[in-house]
Amino acid sequence: MRRYWAEEFMSLAERCGMDCSEVRRVSGWIETAVVAERRCFTKSMTYNADRRLYFVGVHPRKLDEDGDAVLLCGGAAGGLRDVFVIPWDVFFDALRGGEPISTHTDGVRLQYKFYVRDRQGTWIMDVQRGPRPGLDIGTWLHDPVDALEAVKKL
Repeated sequence: MRRYWAEEFMSLAERCGMDCSEVRRVSGWIETAVVAERRCFTKSMTYNADRRLYFVGVHPRKLDEDGDAVLLCGGAAGGLRDVFVIPWDVFFDALRGGEPISTHTDGVRLQYKFYVRDRQGTWIMDVQRGPRPGLDIGTWLHDPVDALEAVKKL
């Protein structure tokens, strides 16, 4: 069963009385939403415990959009556990430091691929073909309930 962590976060927000609405879905996944009057790009990420990381891709067209926050919603078998509430400009500036790569054998589907790595409690976002070390995003990590407040405070 596939887990859609961003949808679980949206459901939690609604149960807590926050106004939420989907703006766009891509390939069955919620991609853009308005949460507490903030336009948010959302990504669902499943944690790889062996490698201590999340691995995600973003289509280059997203870099042309504007918004308030990026919600990287991650979990594992135990459920939704990590929500990174990153300012939109900070996240997309970090992506621009990398280079989109082909993700299919036909060579025409480009994505910015990045890892969110847990390194002894420090969460680093490394964009493929981008500068090292990557962006320290640990200050934007929240448990799901605290992430609701973080979105409101943007």
